Amino acid sequence: MDKDSKMTVIVVEPGLRPYLKDIPPGLKSLQREVGGRIEATFLENGVYAISDEFAKLTGKPLNRSLRNGTGEVYDIIAGTFLLVGVEGEHYASLPNNLMKKYISLFETEE
Repeated sequence: MDKDSKMTVIVVEPGLRPYLKDIPPGLKSLQREVGGRIEATFLENGVYAISDEFAKLTGKPLNRSLRNGTGEVYDIIAGTFLLVGVEGEHYASLPNNLMKKYISLFETEE
């Protein structure tokens, strides 16, 4: 990607509906969006939730639950997180065919 490129991510902030945002690619941009060191959580092939690694420890508000295939909660993300795709070894825009799915999945605040 060149320096002028952008990636489209879904931003999920505590208490707000998810929304799309274009951000520059790269680690610093991801860290700025989540407010700290990033942690990636695998959701499905090619989709990751990017959050602040220390959000729970620093008291950021709980945001959304992550559930397994049977609907059981296996984790809760604290603070703002992003939903991104991958291209090779780099984070990239979430594929268009998955944007609607993930906006709907995280639509309801908990």
